[in-house]
Amino acid sequence: MKHRLSSLTLVSVIAFAIVKTGISQSSTETAAQSPTENSSAIVAPESQRMLAMASKQLADVKSVSAKIRHTTSVYDQQLVGSGNYLQLRHPDGLKVRLDLYIRTEDYVTSYQHVCNGRFLYTLENLGETARLGKVDLNRVRDILKQRRDTAPAFPTLDMIASGGIPKILDALAQHFSFSEPQSVTFEQVPMWALTGQWNAESLKALLPNLPKVVSPQGRVVVDELPPQFPDKVFVLLGKDDLFPYRIEYRRANDRSSDAAETAQPQNRAMLAMDFYQVQFGEDIDPLRFAFNPGQVKPEDRTEQMLGRLIRSATTLQAQTADEPIRR
Repeated sequence: MKHRLSSLTLVSVIAFAIVKTGISQSSTETAAQSPTENSSAIVAPESQRMLAMASKQLADVKSVSAKIRHTTSVYDQQLVGSGNYLQLRHPDGLKVRLDLYIRTEDYVTSYQHVCNGRFLYTLENLGETARLGKVDLNRVRDILKQRRDTAPAFPTLDMIASGGIPKILDALAQHFSFSEPQSVTFEQVPMWALTGQWNAESLKALLPNLPKVVSPQGRVVVDELPPQFPDKVFVLLGKDDLFPYRIEYRRANDRSSDAAETAQPQNRAMLAMDFYQVQFGEDIDPLRFAFNPGQVKPEDRTEQMLGRLIRSATTLQAQTADEPIRR
C-alpha cells in the first residue's frame, strides 16, 4: 500500500513530539463523538494553566491505566485502531508503557513506547519491518543538569524523557495557544473543551525549511503546512479530575477543495485519541514495564532526544523573552 507508513508516522510525530493526587479511582468511559456545548458560559481558569495543572497532577498520581481508541485520517483513508496505556510512579523514575495497534486487511502496524526509568524504548512494527530506538535517560539527565543555569525553561525531565500523557499535555501547553475553556457535556460527563492553534515560533522551529508557514505578521498560514500536518488541537479535560479523555488533532481543508464551499475552511480530524476505562491508583506490576528487544538491534536515539529538548527549550525562551511580567 502506497501510504502504509503514514498512519503510524502521524501518531508518533504528533502524540510523542505529548491526574491529580487524590483523584477518585472510578472508571469513566467515553466514545468518539462530538461534545455538545452548554449554552451558559462558565468562568474557567486559563487554558494553558489548566493544562499545566493537569500534567503535574497526572505525573504525581500513583498509577494510571486506560484503554485507547484512535482514529487516523491520512490520504483520504480512515484507519481505526486500539491500544493500552500504563503509567506508574516508581523510585527508579516514572514508568510508562503505551501500545497502539492499527489493523487493516493487508497489514498490522504497531507502536510500542516503554520507559522503565533507566531507558526509553520505542518499537515500530510496520508490517514485516521493525525499528527499535533506545534512549539513555541517565545521559539525558546529566546533560540537562549541566544546562540548567543557561536553559531554565526546560520542562520537568520525567514529563519529557519518559513520554506519556504528561509529556503530551506539556507539549500542547508550550506549542499551542488556547482560547478560553468551554463547558461541555460529553457522554453525559461534564468536561472542559480546549481548542488551540500553533504558536508561530514553535511552528517555525519545527518546520525550518518552510518559512512561509508563518506570515510576516506572525500568523500561521494553513495552506503552507504539509498535507498531513495539523493546524489545531482539541482537548477534553474531565472537570472532576482534569484527565484528557479525548485529544484530537485537526486540519482546515483548503478553501479550493470540494468540502470548502463556504468562505471559511472546514475542519477535519486527522488524529483522534479517546481514553476510556481509566483507572487511577491501582497496583501495577513493575515487570509490565520490562522490555525485551529480541532479535531487533536498537538504534541509539539519545542524541536525537537531546537535540529536540534543546531546540524546544530555545523556542520556549524565545516565546517568553518579550512577554510582559504579569502581576
